Amino acid sequence: MFDEFVPVDAIALAWPSGFQGVYLSEQPQYPFAWINQWVQPSLLPQGQIDENAALERYQVVQLFAAEPRGDQIWYMVGPDQWVEQSFVSRVDVDPPPAEVAPGGQWIEVDLFEGTIAAYEGERMVYATLFSGGRSSSATPPGLYYPWYKVREGKMSNPDVEDGNPTYYYIEDVPWTIYFHQGYSIHAAFWHDAFGFQRSHGCVNLSPRDAKWFFDWSAPVLPEGVDQVYIGSSTPAPWVWVHYRSPFEPVAPPPAIPE
Repeated sequence: MFDEFVPVDAIALAWPSGFQGVYLSEQPQYPFAWINQWVQPSLLPQGQIDENAALERYQVVQLFAAEPRGDQIWYMVGPDQWVEQSFVSRVDVDPPPAEVAPGGQWIEVDLFEGTIAAYEGERMVYATLFSGGRSSSATPPGLYYPWYKVREGKMSNPDVEDGNPTYYYIEDVPWTIYFHQGYSIHAAFWHDAFGFQRSHGCVNLSPRDAKWFFDWSAPVLPEGVDQVYIGSSTPAPWVWVHYRSPFEPVAPPPAIPE
C-alpha cells in the first residue's frame, strides 16, 4: 500500500479551495456576477477610480446596467460603481433547451464567463464559477446527456500544450459527472482558479460545488453505490455548454404583476 515513491522535486503542495457558489431561493431579478480579481471600481465607465472602494475576488455583485465603451463593456455594480467586464464573471437566467422535460433538471455552462448554473425547469437553483479547458484543450460547446457518474476515480490523459506533449495523472478525483466522452464536471482540489481557464477540457469545480452538483443531479446514488452508468431513458440533467457574447444587454427586471 505504501510502496510507491516519487522524487521530492516532482511534488507541489496544494490546498483545496474553500470557495462555494450560491443557492438561489428565488429567481434572480437581475444578472449577477462574481468579482474574479481584486479591483477598485470607477465612478463612471472608463472614469476616475474610486480610491476609497475596493471589490474582492469571489465577491457577489448585481449588474444593474451595462455600457459599451469601444471594445469594452462596463457594468454598474452599485451607486457610482462601474467595473470593466474582464473583472467579473456574469450569470444570466436562460430558458431551458427544448430537450429538457417540464420541470426537469439541466445545467448551463457559460464558457466565456466561466459560470455554471443548475436549473429545475425554468428556475435557476444554484450558480457558481468553474474552470474550463485552456485553448489547447478547450471544453467543447454543445448540448449533452450525461452517461456516467462516479464518486471518486483516477484521471489521466496525454495532452499537448503549445506543441509540447504533456501528461497528467490524478488519483481520487471526487464527484464526477461525465457528460461527453471523457469530458466531465468534477471537483478540482489542486487549484483555486475558478472563473478562469485552467483544465484539460473538463469543467473544474471547487470541492464544495462539485459535491453539490453530484448530490443534486439525477440519478442519485444510494448509500454504498459509488458509480452508475446512465442510459438514455434514465432521468439525468442535460448539460448545455456554450459561449455567451459579453455585448448582450443586461435584461431589465420582469414586470411586477398587477
